[in-house]
Amino acid sequence: IVSLEGGKHIIVSAESVNKQKAVFLIAHYDRAAGSPGANDNAAAVFILVDAAMKLRAEGARDWLVIFTDKEELKPDSHLKEQGAFTLARALKQAGFKNNPCFIFDTVGRGDTVIISTTAKHLLREAASWTAASLTMRRAIEDLNYRALDAARNVNLTRLLLLPTPFSDDAGFFLAGFPAQTITVLPAAEAARFQALIRAKPALLSGLIAGTTEIGDDAWPLTWRLINGPGDTADILTPEHFSLIESFVHALCRMK
Repeated sequence: IVSLEGGKHIIVSAESVNKQKAVFLIAHYDRAAGSPGANDNAAAVFILVDAAMKLRAEGARDWLVIFTDKEELKPDSHLKEQGAFTLARALKQAGFKNNPCFIFDTVGRGDTVIISTTAKHLLREAASWTAASLTMRRAIEDLNYRALDAARNVNLTRLLLLPTPFSDDAGFFLAGFPAQTITVLPAAEAARFQALIRAKPALLSGLIAGTTEIGDDAWPLTWRLINGPGDTADILTPEHFSLIESFVHALCRMK
């Protein structure tokens, strides 16, 4: 357990970890006040717990599963208050850098794996470029491709690249540590959201800026249920959990 500025992060690792090769697998375990938190984000935590036990049993090397605290920020909070921000800085100070970092958030409902493109869109819209931002853009693109390759290696048939709300990747991004968010949606919701993004480009800008209202026309039902009393275990689709677990294993096997 790593305590940082009021947050407690739980780290489970392989028996042998090379700092230059380590793959980070991340899920936040805190939940919004008043929400059961089944999909946001208990399902991802249980999936990574199971994956970690199997990776340990197989003797897999160079992976760390991190359960983060303080992902759910109160309104008007600054991103520097997010647990992922201080955690990312601590990881950099500990000698980790340029490590593949994959964040699993709201992966408990649906059969379509979504590889988030929000950070990529944000970097594309940057008004000016610095060496650091160019390096970050290349790193995000590399993570994007790595996630796609891992998905193909385990024959995921339902896979989309779509912008998604920021998760712990926001804190990592602010700390200069590239991270790739993975989420899941039911196929019908994913297809409808993809069509909506194409038809209304302004929706994408609002989503990136965090100003898009969560309304019936703008947000998949799965996302509208999170952070509220409707995020209960009965909305989950555990028959699809194995999709994410096989994906996790594929990410760890890629070097």
